Order: sequence, then C-alpha cells, then structure tokens
Amino acid sequence: MKEIEDRSICAGIVLFNPEIPSLIDNINVILHQVNEIVLIDNASLNIEQINLSLCGYPNVYIFRNEMNLGIAKALNQIFEWASQKGYAWVLTLDQDSFCSPVLVREYKKYINEGVGILSPIIHDNTDEYALLAKIVEEITSIDECITSGSLTSVTIWEKVGKFNELLFIDFVDFDFCIRVRLQGYKILRVNNTYINHQLGSKYKLIRLPFGMNFKIYNHSVERNYFYVRNNIYYIRKYWKHINKTYHILRLIHWEVRKIIFEPQKIQMIKSIIHAIKSSSSIYKEGI
Repeated sequence: MKEIEDRSICAGIVLFNPEIPSLIDNINVILHQVNEIVLIDNASLNIEQINLSLCGYPNVYIFRNEMNLGIAKALNQIFEWASQKGYAWVLTLDQDSFCSPVLVREYKKYINEGVGILSPIIHDNTDEYALLAKIVEEITSIDECITSGSLTSVTIWEKVGKFNELLFIDFVDFDFCIRVRLQGYKILRVNNTYINHQLGSKYKLIRLPFGMNFKIYNHSVERNYFYVRNNIYYIRKYWKHINKTYHILRLIHWEVRKIIFEPQKIQMIKSIIHAIKSSSSIYKEGI
C-alpha cells in the first residue's frame, strides 16, 4: 500500500487549563511526526503562560475561544482549520496524552478509502485498562474509540455531520464513531502503537471487605450532568445499533456508586434528575 505524503496529516489538541509541562512534552513528541499542530483553547485561565511557553515553537498555532464552548465545538474548529489548510487527516490528542514517537508512521501503513478512523492501543495511566501486550493481529476492527490518539479523515468528518456540539463533552467520541460506522467506514485499532492516556480526573480507590475494591472518578456535579444526559441521548438515538441493556445497566451502576461514595450526594442526585429531564430536549434537537 502506498504511503501518503506527510503534508496530508496535521495534529490538533483541545486545551482547558492544561498543566503546561505536560502539554510541552506532548507537543515535543508529536511535532516530529506532523508538519503542523493547531491548539484550540477553551478559555483557559493560564492562557498567558501557554502563549509564553509556546511562542518559540515553529508550526504550532493557538486559537482561543473567549468561553468554554465544549470539546465537540473545539474539535470541529480543529477540523475546519485542517480542511482550510488542505489536510486530509487529523491526529487528535488530549492535552495530557502522550503518544508513541512512531504513531503517525505506523498509522500511515493502514490509510485507505474504506477507513474513517485509526486508533492506537490505549495505555490508561489510571490502570483502568491494561496495556494489551499479547495481540497477534496488526490491526483490529473496533466499534468505537476515544478521540485522543485517533487519526480521522477530514472528508469523512464532513460527510457524517461533524462532531455533535449539542453534547458539549461526554459521548462526543462515541456518537461520532457510530455515525462513521453507519456510513460504512471502518474504525481500525493499530495494535503495534499506543498512547498513554488518563481517563478524566484522578480517581480514588474504594476498599470494601473481601477484596472488593473499585475506583470512583472525581467528576464534578456539572460533569456528571453531561455524562448522564449524553448517555441517555446516546442510548435513545442509537438503540437499534448498540447493546442498550449493557449501556443502561452501566449507567445505573456508575451513578449508584457516585451517590453512595461521593461526598456531594444531594447535588449528584439533583444533577441526575436534571440530566434525565434535559436529555429529551437534546434528543429532539439532535434527531
């Protein structure tokens, strides 16, 4: 398979109050693999420090939103910039993700017209998912992937209707993935490359008797609202194409954990009720 030219791939990162040393490390790794990087800042409080830290970086462009417009809007801004610049593919990264130094080189081996997204092995820094060490296949066809570390076709992004800005944050990636597959394109995981990625905020470990330990992620009440609302939207919209029983039980499981073990119990319950009520309005708007 003929490799594409390097000019066809750029990278994009959404920023929201990033830890600058981690962001610089992230950029240093990816800058050697693509020609240009675009950063969309969602009203970070430390934007002046970000600008100062990156002012000497070649081919790194920063655009700032005056308010936090959400991950979906920022991702669309990245792709719109890439489209205007003539790029065919965009590598999206979280501000705290670190990719393999040969990520793009490995991806280029599997680009073809039938592929919408290429995704790596995810090594989660919280150890929620173990690094897959014994995979025989070079690539695996998968149903969904997170945006961090993914290489996505600009043409297919446009064709499937871009990222859903109604969702703001949670389920933006899974909603996009299912639309890619419903259009007949493949999502491939490239098993010989990886990113190190942390899912959300730092977790706390709940220790129960008989070794029944599990993790609770310290999401804010506002973040929990989006998680519940968008989860319900996703289930309602795509119930014919997903295991809806699994998703419903998983949602209930996570929310019961939060109510029992998180300190802001009343606020969490209120956020769940509010999310259930508002899910109907975004469902009607999004269909």
